[in-house]
Amino acid sequence: MDNLCNWSLHTASGKMLVEEEIRLLAIFYPQLFGYHILQVGSFGAGKLLQGSRIANQHLLAESAEMPTLNPLLNIRENPNLHEDRIFTINQVIAPAEVLPFKTDSIDVVVLPHVLEFSLQPHEILREVERILIAEGHLILTGFNPFSLMSILRLFHNKTAPPPWNGHFYSTLRVKDWLSLLGFELISQQNALYMLPYTGSNSFILPQYLQCFSSIYTILAKKRCIIPPPMNKSWIPLPHLKPDGEDVAPEPTTYVKE
Repeated sequence: MDNLCNWSLHTASGKMLVEEEIRLLAIFYPQLFGYHILQVGSFGAGKLLQGSRIANQHLLAESAEMPTLNPLLNIRENPNLHEDRIFTINQVIAPAEVLPFKTDSIDVVVLPHVLEFSLQPHEILREVERILIAEGHLILTGFNPFSLMSILRLFHNKTAPPPWNGHFYSTLRVKDWLSLLGFELISQQNALYMLPYTGSNSFILPQYLQCFSSIYTILAKKRCIIPPPMNKSWIPLPHLKPDGEDVAPEPTTYVKE
């Protein structure tokens, strides 16, 4: 995923993709609050977090060789925010399949293009579900396998550099995985109805063809089902044993008062 980070920072198409996803995340951030926000993967080198109001920001990368972050990001650069605050991004080095965070400790997790380049995408989602608090939110971005960009990927082999060597998953499959983990879909945004490069010859699709957009962003909420409390009116009958006799224990029965 570090190669994907380099692509997003040093190529025209990568920079274009980062700017578009910053715009998409700015739609979700105003409704997300909490104490801790975590980005899994170094895509964009922390730029995707700059629009969040959450003060404790963390970025997890798999290698210490990732590009150096600007330690202070002034969120006043985001036109949607009007607060004079400077947040520090804490960098963590660890694999995405084993997140080094306590259970129920993170309020928001941002997962930009991580599943496509992992051999264990299901394990990553399970780890995200574990560290999220109840009613916590997940923002997931991915490449659309039915887009113009995916067609262009057919001309690259499996040894090509990112993003062309990734396994693109459809929104239907990702939503199915999230529903199995108990997530509730809140919103979805599609973007980039063109090939991911800039130029006067860019071929642009009409936006009503959302199924052919290059990227998608999913906002989901972790739902926790709390079992109803036991009705106190149901009490067990005591097991009665006559004096001097050994009676085999019987299954406990219940009667309602």
